[in-house]
Order: sequence, then C-alpha cells, then structure tokens
Amino acid sequence: MQKPCPRLLLAALRGGAGKTTLTLGLLAAWRDQGRRVVPFKKGPDYIDPAWHCLAAGCPSHNLDPFLMEGDQILASVARHAAQADALLIEGNRGVILNQIARPRHEAIIRQAIETYCGIPVLGALPRLKCEVFPERHMGLVPPQEHTTAIRAVNIARDLAKRYLDLEGIWQVASQAPSLPEVIIPPPACCADGAPPIIGVIRDSAFQFYYPENLEALRDAGAAVMELSALDDPVLPAHLDALYIGGGFPETHARALAKNLSFRNSVKAAAQAGLPIYAECGGLMYLGEHIQVGSDKFPMVGIFPYDFVMGKKPQGHGYTVLEVVRDNPYFAKGAVLKGHEFHYSRIAPDPAPDAPMAFRVSRGTGIAGQREGFLFRNVLATYTHLHALGCPQWAKALVRRAREYHGDPDLKENASLPAYETPERVRL
Repeated sequence: MQKPCPRLLLAALRGGAGKTTLTLGLLAAWRDQGRRVVPFKKGPDYIDPAWHCLAAGCPSHNLDPFLMEGDQILASVARHAAQADALLIEGNRGVILNQIARPRHEAIIRQAIETYCGIPVLGALPRLKCEVFPERHMGLVPPQEHTTAIRAVNIARDLAKRYLDLEGIWQVASQAPSLPEVIIPPPACCADGAPPIIGVIRDSAFQFYYPENLEALRDAGAAVMELSALDDPVLPAHLDALYIGGGFPETHARALAKNLSFRNSVKAAAQAGLPIYAECGGLMYLGEHIQVGSDKFPMVGIFPYDFVMGKKPQGHGYTVLEVVRDNPYFAKGAVLKGHEFHYSRIAPDPAPDAPMAFRVSRGTGIAGQREGFLFRNVLATYTHLHALGCPQWAKALVRRAREYHGDPDLKENASLPAYETPERVRL
C-alpha cells in the first residue's frame, strides 16, 4: 500500500545561498501551524541536521548516495513519512528568491523566471543586514554552542511567514507521488530480558550522531544511555559498551581536561575490556593530548599520541576502508564506506607496527594509508560510518556489549576507575 506524503526538496546554486535559513524558517513556520514535518539533509553533514531538529521538534535524517544504497534511501524516506505530515529535504545546489535588493529587483527576476521557465516564484527574501546563524570552519556553529539558538530559529520562522507563500509551497510539496509502505521489523530482544546498556557521550563537545546509528543500536537490542564527558564524574559502573561520536572536543578541551575523574574512569574501563567505539572527536579524546595553538590539554591517554589542531582541513571527504586486521567489530576483508572531516593531525607519526584495523583506499586516514587504532576492545577512527550503509556495525557493538554484560569479572574490574593526583592543566 502506498502512502501519500507531501515532500519538498529545497536546493540552491552554491553554499552560503541561504537554503539552511529557508529550511529552518519553513520547518518552524509549519510547526507553528501544527504540522509535523520531518527534515532530511543531503550528504553526511551533522551540524545542519542539528539545527533542523531544533526547528522541527524532531530528528533530521541524512540521505547520502555514497554511504547508502538507493533502496536504503527510499526505505528511510518512506519509514519516516509514516509518522509525518510532510518531508522537507535540504539539498546542496532552487526557486525561492534570496538576497533581493528592492521591489523592482524582485519584479524583474520573478517575471523572467515565470515567463521563460514556467515555474511559479513562491517567495522572495530581502538581503539581511545581520548574520542570523554564525559560521565556523566546518559550517554553521552547532546549536548546542549557540547562545541564542532558539532566537535564531524564531527569526528564520518570522522571515518565512513574512516573505514566503507557505500554502503555495505546501501545495507544491503535495504533488509528490506516494511512497511505498515499509515494514519495520521489531527490535531484537535479549534472552534473559535485560538489554545490554551502551553509553553514548552526548554533550556540547561530542554531538555528531546520526539518528539511525542510535536507532540501530536499539533495534539490535541495546538500551542507550546518554552521558556527558563535561559534567559526569565517572562512567556508570553498569555500562556494557561505550560509543563516542565526533564533535568539537578542541573547543571544549580545557573543560574536558579538568574532568579528570571521568577521563580516568574511561581509561580504566578500556583497560578492563569495556567495548568502546570512537569516531573522529572521540578518537581525539582517547589520545594523550589535544593541542590548540601553544596549549596542550590532557585527554584519556589510551593511545600515546597528541592531536594537533591546524588551520586547514587535514582530511575532508568520503572514505573507503578495507579491514585488514582482527578487531572487535568488523570481519577481515570487509569494505566500509564513510566520510572524514577533521582539522587535527596526529603527533608523533605512528610506528609501522602500530595496531590499526584498516587500510585506506580512499581518504586520508590517521597515518598514510592506515586507520583505526586498536586497544583491547577499543576501536577508534577518524572515519564516520552511517548505520544504514554499514548495518554490521551496530550488530557487532551490541554483540560485544552482550558478551561483556555476561562477564561479571570484567564488569567488576571496569567499575573501579584508577584515580590519580590531579594534573596541572595549561589555561
């Protein structure tokens, strides 16, 4: 059975053309009208979807034809359409006018488009005299770090209400054909009825998580517990695994360094065999130090390397990894597709025999064509994976968590963090 669901793809000719502001404005304006619009973002971006979530009041999802297959993209769209009044997809290359100078300017462009293209113009935004959404080296500043995030979304909402034909745009979206019905399998269950608990460090330092990745952990039978490396004193003793995503640990390096007890508990748990999977910012957190300018801030210290922040990207784009070494989560010979975007580099260069899980056939990696540091049940990598394109990831992490869940000796050891004399932190 096919389900009708209005859908709209919002695109622009280039970056910085205002599509995110328009997307947020439409989401917030339609939310004010009582409509539940589920947002999507083309590509592997994390930051724009975080803003989408704030404006729409529900998670935003990524659609990426490199990281996932076409049927996976269609299934994701259809799955979320089942609980939505409409879908709004932000592309990256449209027919709402932006940066309009004066009414005459608008009239000339509107007449040209409607006459020669046969496409109605459904809105025209003027040039804004202020930056509503400030940017940083990776795009927008994440809403978790924006002191007036709600106010910024409200400004975008008011712009949409004033300058866009909201009902006309809705009618265009309603012309989209119906989507196929998707059958969602029930989550896996544990034989003993107690799901393994996977901790997820999710705070303003670590914020890059695809919703599908967390959903995949739950679908595989785990319970997800959110933690903070900034505020929590230690890891909970009853954790069965830990997932540390990407983010901006460098902008929070001082605060992360000061939370010595939490860092020590993560190191002790890793030494005791706790399954830990870390991506990008999570990898940096597990190193010895993060260096920002002349300041060095101590981190967890599982891996004996510093991560030095640069002014230009050190790795940027899609990655292809081949699994070449035994590890807790992926079979040797498997090929994984992901992406990387980081301004940090590792120091010193790892030795040729440093234990790494992957050979890099596309991308930068950690050291030349090597990726994926290993330590006991820890795997840490610069590459971000998406659960739709890599379904074995969540199943493997949950399987390891179940094994750890059933070993009381391991759990008892991991619940005893090794406290140290507080270190001096360069401020």
